[in-house]
Amino acid sequence: MPVRKVSIPVAAGRNLAVLLEAAVRSTILLLRGIDSTQEFVERHKQAMGSNGDGEGEDSVN
Repeated sequence: MPVRKVSIPVAAGRNLAVLLEAAVRSTILLLRGIDSTQEFVERHKQAMGSNGDGEGEDSVN
């Protein structure tokens, strides 16, 4: 059985259990063909607005 190796940079005082759980969840999603990182980046770009001025759709003025 192949075992995947992932390096996670960790700063002092971080909760390793939470970081490990997030890494495992991300890996499982990738194996299912879902790139959660890319989806996050796309949602972030939409929230920031396509013109890059920080005025997204949900912006409050």
